[in-house]
Amino acid sequence: MKNAILLLGLLVFSLPTITDAQERITLADESVLSVFMVRPSETTSSPAPLLVLMGGGPGNASISRDTSMWLGSGFAERGWIVAVPVSPNNRAFRGSENNAKVEQLIVELQKRDHVERGRALLAGISNGGMSALEIARRNPGKYKGVVAVPALATSVVDNRLLSGFPV
Repeated sequence: MKNAILLLGLLVFSLPTITDAQERITLADESVLSVFMVRPSETTSSPAPLLVLMGGGPGNASISRDTSMWLGSGFAERGWIVAVPVSPNNRAFRGSENNAKVEQLIVELQKRDHVERGRALLAGISNGGMSALEIARRNPGKYKGVVAVPALATSVVDNRLLSGFPV
């Protein structure tokens, strides 16, 4: 029991090192998007590549925070700077209005010196994976690829636009 309490205490106190505090980022459309940022484990003098990771379900703050900790930290250990946005309307990032917010988020984050400019990687879990695929279909040339863990796409969705695109 004593060891379990000690382990739990270590985990709780280590959480701030896994993910940074939630940030509020003003987008070009003047809306504000909450985002959990996870920075690469090792610091270098060169900017880190950007991964936008969308949580499952409605993409609310709780899901996004959890996603940043368990999956986001894995990417950060591999050198990525990870942004996990919180859906502004509990609809994940589905639909053109929410898709546009992710695109604007990338633009804003790439203004930072420590974030690599150019194509970002899109990722998501469940609904977040569907959102990532939806965003990539709008303009595949803007992104490095999609990591969809697991994502469903109905037979009515035309993914031919992503032919040859890394998914």
